[in-house]
Amino acid sequence: MRAALGGGSKRKGTGLELSRWTSAPPRREVPALLAAYAEMPWLGTIVDTVGDAFADVMWRAFIRQDPGTRKALVDVSLRRACGDVRRERLKSLVDLGGAAELPDHPLLRLLADPNDFMTGRDFAKLFCLHYDLTGEFFAVLEEVAGVPVGLWPVPP
Repeated sequence: MRAALGGGSKRKGTGLELSRWTSAPPRREVPALLAAYAEMPWLGTIVDTVGDAFADVMWRAFIRQDPGTRKALVDVSLRRACGDVRRERLKSLVDLGGAAELPDHPLLRLLADPNDFMTGRDFAKLFCLHYDLTGEFFAVLEEVAGVPVGLWPVPP
């Protein structure tokens, strides 16, 4: 078999390059992707459905604390846990007093009211649409005295 492939030379690369280059669709540029969203009803429907589901997420903030002293703790295992495990662990920590919800956290305020022209839901959906269509999303973070007070989307 090696003789048929051109002697004893080894193939360079992983071998996935050729299949990726011969079977992948041509790469669309960002303006073409955004135009396709407006022109293709099925693409618009799919991206809108995902964007609506993402925008409907209700964000919550919690602080991990020592149940006796109420001193803040860092819990790396809670950060690294997957969704279901994290939810169950967080629920049990809240029940035992090891975590408390922060209903007025600055990040929650920022996500609910990102700027003067958009609701938090609009911003989240736009984030998801841009990210799903182009693979990137940009926003300018507005700060006052080091505290984030505004998010302004930048078109891709």
